[in-house]
Amino acid sequence: MKKLFILIILSISCTYEVDPISKLESDLLGNWEWLSTVGLGFHEDPSTVGYTKKLNFLENKMLKIYINDTLQSTIEYLVYYPKTSTTSLAVQIDAILTAP
Repeated sequence: MKKLFILIILSISCTYEVDPISKLESDLLGNWEWLSTVGLGFHEDPSTVGYTKKLNFLENKMLKIYINDTLQSTIEYLVYYPKTSTTSLAVQIDAILTAP
């Protein structure tokens, strides 16, 4: 009985919840390539607009934006819960991602 009691305490003390914001921040890190933008009545992709876009999310919450492999800007980004939801996360990027 004593051994079972110790095992249960160890199992409980080793479990924890991962903060969803920290998880998304971690998952975002690295390079991302734009594939397409789809909206009501339009579709854009590199072949239709004539340029590529790449995003490089860095650990210091900075984002490097490349268009046609040329650095266009380096800005700060923020991961947060929108006011309308406590279950969905959003990423705020204060930049306009357009061709030069």
